[in-house]
Amino acid sequence: MGSRRGLWVVVICGSLLSALAFGSSSARGAAWMIEGENVSFSLFVEFEIEIEPLGKEEERHLVLLSTSGQNSVAILCATARSTASGALSVLRAEGKGEGKFDFSECSTAINGSTSAPCAPQEPIETTLTFELVKHEGVTYVKVTGVGGLLATLRFGEECAAIAEEVEIRGVVWLEDANGEPEAESTTHLIQEATKPASALGGLEWGFFGAHPASIDGSANIELIDPIHIGESFSGLG
Repeated sequence: MGSRRGLWVVVICGSLLSALAFGSSSARGAAWMIEGENVSFSLFVEFEIEIEPLGKEEERHLVLLSTSGQNSVAILCATARSTASGALSVLRAEGKGEGKFDFSECSTAINGSTSAPCAPQEPIETTLTFELVKHEGVTYVKVTGVGGLLATLRFGEECAAIAEEVEIRGVVWLEDANGEPEAESTTHLIQEATKPASALGGLEWGFFGAHPASIDGSANIELIDPIHIGESFSGLG
């Protein structure tokens, strides 16, 4: 009798442990991973951002596309850094983080033609927060700015086609261009994700969201700070 009761105790305890284990794994939230380890505390990192060649000319640019009045506008930037103002980015628990980024070597094209008077002041500085979000089964990085402001672009007085100051607001959705955000790799190729931008809202150019905007181009990112240089990383949504 005693041995049978002891057997039932083992079965019940085993079932409870299995249920708890299943519950914790199924309820696992978003997380950054570095070398297979979950980032569960604030971790300071530096990313190298290498912009990929774009178009027939294969020039290395990230391109912000929008309109101003009746004009099409393209802001092309060849250099991006993750250490604006000398600050490192921070990866936090639950797939969150923030960082300062800047963009330089920029030019402006109005209706397809380069306009020297409309080149933006450099560097274009941003303070961003980012968060891993799963949408329709796919993991994306949701990027926002302080108070919804991603960046402020400033142009010279001689630029007649664009206001002297333009705000970029809304959300930038980023995706792994190879469709493998959760695969650990030393390098990830990222680009703007159009599906969540269309469904949940994306970039806006101008005050009060006057015009929709988008980003063309892609960039390879990898960890290069002294502690994490060369290490693999991923994002679990």
